[in-house]
Amino acid sequence: MRNRNEIEEDILFLKTMIYYANEVERKFSLVNLKEDSLEQEMFLDSVALMIGQFGEQLDRSKLSYASYIKYRDKYPLHDMKQSRHDIYHEYGTLALETLVKHVKVDMPKWVDDIHRMIRDLEKELEKR
Repeated sequence: MRNRNEIEEDILFLKTMIYYANEVERKFSLVNLKEDSLEQEMFLDSVALMIGQFGEQLDRSKLSYASYIKYRDKYPLHDMKQSRHDIYHEYGTLALETLVKHVKVDMPKWVDDIHRMIRDLEKELEKR
């Protein structure tokens, strides 16, 4: 049985994912996809960085293995974690269409999934 501290840490990492998802949304709002400039490239790079940080919270050194196993079949944890690698390919080239898809389509669903996981873990804490 997991201890209370491990569950609390998992909740913290998941809340950190929510923070990074909000940063993705905030930074993407600054992007003008019709403009090709160094400034826009920097905005896109900062969005990509936040998506990378979002996925990094699912690293084994952060989210517990117990939580990963518990949720991996119910939620697209692999896709969330893999999102950074989907965006960058061919030695650092930014896959713009993939980035936009992650921001506009995937991220809202993922945030809902993360909120569900947090609620579930909080219920688990209440039982202790």
